[in-house]
Amino acid sequence: MERKVFKNAMIGGVITDIEVIDGKFGMIGKLDEEGVDLSELDVFPGLIDLHCHGALGNDAYYGFDKLSEMSIFMVKNGVTCWYPTIGSIPWDRFEKALEENYEGLPGACIPGFHLEGPYIAGGALGSGSGSNIKTPKIQRIPHLEKVRLINVAPEVDGVLDFIKENPQIRFALGHTNADYELCIKAIEAGANSLTHIFNAMPGLHHREPGPIGAAIDKDMYVQLICDGIHIHKSVVKAVYRIFGKERVILISDAVCGLGLPDGEHIIHGNVKRIIKDGAIRTETGKLAGSASTLFRDVQKAIEFGIPREDAFRMASATPAEYMGINKGKIETGYDADFIVVDKDNKLVGSYVAGENYL
Repeated sequence: MERKVFKNAMIGGVITDIEVIDGKFGMIGKLDEEGVDLSELDVFPGLIDLHCHGALGNDAYYGFDKLSEMSIFMVKNGVTCWYPTIGSIPWDRFEKALEENYEGLPGACIPGFHLEGPYIAGGALGSGSGSNIKTPKIQRIPHLEKVRLINVAPEVDGVLDFIKENPQIRFALGHTNADYELCIKAIEAGANSLTHIFNAMPGLHHREPGPIGAAIDKDMYVQLICDGIHIHKSVVKAVYRIFGKERVILISDAVCGLGLPDGEHIIHGNVKRIIKDGAIRTETGKLAGSASTLFRDVQKAIEFGIPREDAFRMASATPAEYMGINKGKIETGYDADFIVVDKDNKLVGSYVAGENYL
C-alpha cells in the first residue's frame, strides 16, 4: 500500500488535510502526522477535458509516443484527465488511430477517445474537410470499445439508429443543421449533450429554436468553449444561467497548435494555420479550433463573472458526472487527481493519483 498525506489544503473555504492511498482519496480531515504542506492554498479536483484534439504540433491520432507527450503537457497545465479527440480524418488514419494503446501513459489519464465525426453534416463542418464524412449505413466505426464520446449530426442517414444501438457511448449533437424536432428525436434516442454550443450549429432563434432550444427543453449537458474568442462573454454567462453549473461542461477544443508560439505554422505537412492570442485560424481568418488550455478557459470564465467555485466545477465534477467516471470530487474513494491554485488563480500544483507533475 502506498500512502501520502497532504497538509493544510483549502477545500471549499475550510483548511483540512488529505490522505491518498494507492492513488485514491482516503480520509479528508485533520491528520496528526506530517505530510506535504499545501500552505493553505486552494485545492480543486483536477480538470477534465472532454474535447481536445492535440497540442505541441501533435494530433490525437499521431500514436502512443505523441499521446504520451501530450498527456504530460496536459497535466502540467492542470488537466489531469482528457479524452483525445479525433475529427473527420481519412478513414485509414481513423482506423489506425483507434487501434492505438493509451494505457499506462504518464501524465493526464485517458479513459478513452472522443470522436468529432465522421457522422457529421457536410454543411456544418467548421474548418474540416467534407471528403472524410461518412454515414453509419456505409462505414461503421471500428474499435468502439475504446470510444467514450461521439459527436453526431442527427440528419445524417442512420445516425438515430446508431445512437440507439450503442447505449454504452455518450452521444453529443454538433456540426449539424438539424431543426428542433429532429434534435428532440436524437435526444430521445439517447444523445445527451451538445458539442461546443453555438459553434457549428444553428443559433437560438425565437421561431426556430434548433439544437439549443431542444437542449434547453430536455435539460441536456452542453459543452462550452470559454476562450473568449469562440463565444462572447455575455453568451457565456447566458449559457451558465440557463443550464447551470451542473450541466455546463467547459472544454478547450484545443488543436495541435496548443502550446506553440504565436505566428504561422504548417500542420499535417501542408496546412497553414495562424496562431495569435489563444486562437488558431485558417489563412482566410476562419476559426480552426482553440489554442487555449482548459485551465485558461476556467480563468476566463471567472473573469467573465462566473463564480470561481462554479467555474472549476464545470471543468471537473460536471464532465466527470456526465462521463460517469470516478473523478471530479475530493472525497473518499475518488481518484486522487487534484490541482493547487493560488488566490490569483494561478496553477501551483497538478496531481494525478497523488503524484505532482509541476
